[in-house]
Parts: sequence; C-alpha cells; structure tokens
Amino acid sequence: MPGIKGIDNTNVSTAEDILYGRKNTGFGPVVVCGGGEVGGETAEFVSNVSQDVTILEMQPGILNDMSILSKILLMGCLQQRGVKIITGAKVTEITENSVCYEDAGGNTVSVPAETVISAFGYKAYNPLEETARKICDEVYVIGCAVKAGNAVTAMREGYEARTKL
Repeated sequence: MPGIKGIDNTNVSTAEDILYGRKNTGFGPVVVCGGGEVGGETAEFVSNVSQDVTILEMQPGILNDMSILSKILLMGCLQQRGVKIITGAKVTEITENSVCYEDAGGNTVSVPAETVISAFGYKAYNPLEETARKICDEVYVIGCAVKAGNAVTAMREGYEARTKL
C-alpha cells in the first residue's frame, strides 16, 4: 500500500477484497485508484452494482499492462457502463467521502467517493527461490515471482522455461 493519507480508512478496500466478495461496495460513488488490469477489471465488476464509478490513474492511459485485444474489449465495457476515467491523476489523500488527487497541471481535485478501491499495483513476490535453490540444481523463476503480472504471462514464462530443459 502506498503511503497515502487516509489509505487505512474504513471506506477503503483492496481490489481483491471486492473481487473475492470479502467486502461489498455501496450504491454511491465508487473510486478505483489504479487503472491497470486489476483496476480496470474491478471497475467493470463494480459497475454492475454502482452507477457512479471512476478510475483514477497516474499514467496518461489505462490498461497499459493488457494485451491489445483484451484492452479493447474491456475499454468497450467500461465505456458502455459509463465508467469515468481520469488519467494523469496522482492520488494524494482519501477521506470518508472523497478522493483527492493532483492533476497534470499540479491542481488539487476532489472526487466524491463512498467506497474507495485500492488497485495501485503490485510488486514481485518470491519467498521460495532461495529455498528451492538449496534443494534443486536447476530453478527457473517466473511469473509474479519476477514481476507482478497475470496468469497468461506466467503460463508463457513457464512454457519457455520448460523448453530450455
């Protein structure tokens, strides 16, 4: 979790909590912080319940980590459901009823939010490589152990590692 003021408020959930059904969103405005694959898919999922969904993304575009076909399909769904997309937005604070961000011009802007969903991004997670290297002669590190990604990337990397044997 990034060190954003208010990130630990009760109205903030992770994308995983929402997608796995551990937490629910209200009907009121929902702001998804992060416009990568997880943020985009979470916004689309939430738009089934809430008519007011906004994605805030720091980069100039969203869904940059998706294949082009998947991106086109998801962008169509987001557009059809009226999901608002704000790019160039650096989230600076989360309150009980809003998300504040700095726009590309350095202005502070506030967006209403009953529910805030954190989908800021992920880091590689590799707790087993060291242990595996102690007991195996040949170890290939793939997928989210190298760089946060998706299952398709991990399967491709696994296949490529297998063909090296």
